[in-house]
Amino acid sequence: MPTRILLVAWLLLPLASSSHAQGKSVEARIAQLEEKLGLLGKSSVEASTALQALRDLQRRTRELERLATAKKTVDRGYKALRAQLDDVHERLENLQLQLTAVSMHSAERARLVHDGGFALRAGRHFEMRLGGLLQAGYLGRLVSEERDYAGNTSLGAHSSELTLPRARVGLSGHLFDPRMHYVLGLEFGGRGAEGLLDAYMQFGIPRISVSAGLMRVPFGRQFSRDFEHLLFEDRAPTTLVFHPGRDMGLRVHGALWDNERFGRLGMEMGIFNGGGDTPFSDNNTDFLYVTRLVYEPLGPLGGHESDSERSSRPRLAVGGSFMFNLAPTDAAMRAGVVDPTNAAQLRDADGDGEVDNIGVYSAAAEVALAWRGLSVQGELFYRHEDPGAVAESQSYWGAYGQLAARHGSGLEAAARYSYWELHRFGEDGTSVAPGTVHELALALTAWQWNDGLKLQTSYAYRVMHDMGDRQGNSAADDQLRAHLLTVVAQVAW
Repeated sequence: MPTRILLVAWLLLPLASSSHAQGKSVEARIAQLEEKLGLLGKSSVEASTALQALRDLQRRTRELERLATAKKTVDRGYKALRAQLDDVHERLENLQLQLTAVSMHSAERARLVHDGGFALRAGRHFEMRLGGLLQAGYLGRLVSEERDYAGNTSLGAHSSELTLPRARVGLSGHLFDPRMHYVLGLEFGGRGAEGLLDAYMQFGIPRISVSAGLMRVPFGRQFSRDFEHLLFEDRAPTTLVFHPGRDMGLRVHGALWDNERFGRLGMEMGIFNGGGDTPFSDNNTDFLYVTRLVYEPLGPLGGHESDSERSSRPRLAVGGSFMFNLAPTDAAMRAGVVDPTNAAQLRDADGDGEVDNIGVYSAAAEVALAWRGLSVQGELFYRHEDPGAVAESQSYWGAYGQLAARHGSGLEAAARYSYWELHRFGEDGTSVAPGTVHELALALTAWQWNDGLKLQTSYAYRVMHDMGDRQGNSAADDQLRAHLLTVVAQVAW
């Protein structure tokens, strides 16, 4: 009996270990086993048990063959799916390469786009942006008593007229490199000088930019703002009196530091001709030097005088400016002398054979605050004229402060107070003008498209004191009051 059991075990061992490896049919092996067991004795219990074990093994082997067949089928399906996916990926990569090539080709072609303004672009190397400002409206002036001082009807006469204060066109963009920026501005309106306003190139490096050409002198806050972003249709009269305007020069500007923890400290420094009304030439061998610092501890305040973004947290800016210019004396004009010999003597009072110079020192302090649609802004100006030993020094002060409330529905109300002492440097000494002026102005503005379209009505009450000329002659009545009403429609793009 043990011999038969050992024989059955010997017969089962090769079946379990090598049926698939040798590639023989499991059914044939089982048939052989049954035949051998029959020779040993079919009546034996041990043989019957062995046969039952073989049948169980046959069933399990068939199940394994089905699983193996199914696995092979799944493997073939996976391989086919993998091949399809690889083909799809290859086609996608080819398509992406084609799209990149098409994009690079189309980027080199100039195209017109609109992204808050109109711009013509050709890849990364060229952009020309078109901008403009158009102001048209009505100006009415009513004085308390109609007068005519020395033929100067602009001070003491009523007026009522339709006006075109500004009609400006500007081009800006970059050439060859996005860091090489250019600006060109032209004026065709009736207020101020017509013709070329701005023409300069600007090269930017990290945190610092250098500009060269005709541009605004960086003195004070309000003159650095564009007209379309002002609260009123014009800058405060105080700013116009103390600011030198535009000039030919070189300007370096940027941020000394700029981070969330300590805020932003901006800097502007420049050297300009200092020629006054003749910016394309210098009237002496010296230059105008200017510097301006602005600290914004709570984040950038932006270029609008109003809180156009209705910021959820306060924005604050404080700063100061200093300017020095050594200008030729205007003693002859101040005295109203036109005779060449006498005028030459006044221009060379120290007798050294050269025109005397006057050192003009100017300073300005500024503050601005914006929060939840409210905005506050003010500036204080000081000007000191030092002619040296040939005459006495003179000083002048000026200031303005303004407050505005902006509503999201498109309405804004503003109020401004201005005070200034008129220095009148370089003007004819025989004309009559006020020595000091106070002005209170109110404005109501309807705006749309982030100040792209405005309709504004403003009223100003102006009191002018110390009416007289530069030679010390005072008018019989040295005080004049005036009411100014302005209605202006403005479009900017």
